[in-house]
Amino acid sequence: MSISARVPYLGAAFALGLFASLSCAGSDVSLTYGGGSDRYQSYAFQAGVDVPKLPLQLDLDYYHIRTDGTEVLTQTGYGLTWKPTDWALANYRFVTIKEDTFEVTGNEYGASLYLNHFWQGRLYTRLDIGLGDYEYEPDVRPIVAALIAGRVPDQRRYSLGLSQNITEDVYVYGAYDEYRYSTDPAFLASLLIRRFRQATNAASTLVSFPDVGRTLGVGWYATDKLTLDLSYANTDTVIGQQQDSKRLNLSYRVNDEATFNAALTSANSAAVTAPNGMTVIQASDSTILEIGITYTFP
Repeated sequence: MSISARVPYLGAAFALGLFASLSCAGSDVSLTYGGGSDRYQSYAFQAGVDVPKLPLQLDLDYYHIRTDGTEVLTQTGYGLTWKPTDWALANYRFVTIKEDTFEVTGNEYGASLYLNHFWQGRLYTRLDIGLGDYEYEPDVRPIVAALIAGRVPDQRRYSLGLSQNITEDVYVYGAYDEYRYSTDPAFLASLLIRRFRQATNAASTLVSFPDVGRTLGVGWYATDKLTLDLSYANTDTVIGQQQDSKRLNLSYRVNDEATFNAALTSANSAAVTAPNGMTVIQASDSTILEIGITYTFP
């Protein structure tokens, strides 16, 4: 599952993997290490293995974060991608996210359609839709558990994305995520929200009770081997905090099997103030560099 075709990947908004598979023509394994401010460290593993003689791919991913020497978050996902034609695919993923306050489990469903197929367009036009259902299980002291009893919501996420090749070498994309809750999470978020001094990503965003997320990006296939991608992501949480992330990604195909990846992310979270003007949550910012390698095999 190497993204070698000239088709953009909606990275930030669909980082949980709803649309991570754009092809079932091969299998791959990726390893990524990240480092940044506040002694941030991240380790990521992702694999997509094709099922022989079937338009199916088995997907697995693992993501772990440490800051200041403390375990912050671990995300594990596994799923299945089905590609019945060269212009459509569907995806299912089960995800578990563990951090100090919550354990989140979720089921994610996604589909992608290459709309240019219907008008025989030479340039790609892709529509992505997604649905995620998540349950929050608090992992807190008994006194806190008693305080929040009955206030822990279930979450549903609706995702919509569109990407378009402007030329064969340049593409643009956008995505929109909207979140709904079974109960109002504002009180719980104010009480238990955890500050992630790191780049905004789907896992940390999910446990900070997002309301709306948006992504815009542009990419350029500079050469047959080098691809550059620049994106901006913005998330509003249920307590009115804004989380912003700017990301520059570089991908260089060393040979038919190996691809080198590097990404620089600058992220910030705005301060949250009470009606009396008192700062409830301090503003924060972070810069992270990630490097990784992807190995593709038949």
